[in-house]
Amino acid sequence: MPNLGFLVRCNHDFAMIDGFDPGLELTRTPTVMEGASHCDFRFRREKSD
Repeated sequence: MPNLGFLVRCNHDFAMIDGFDPGLELTRTPTVMEGASHCDFRFRREKSD
C-alpha cells in the first residue's frame, strides 16, 4: 500500500492551493511519499493584465 499515502496526503495539494488562491499555480515533481529526498513545491502566480 505504498501509493496510498501519496493518494491520500499528497494528491490534495493541488486542490488546496486552488481553493486558497485560484491565481496560484502549483507544480511538484518528486515527493517524499514516493521515495524522493524532498518535495519540490513550486508556486507561480498568474500574470494579471
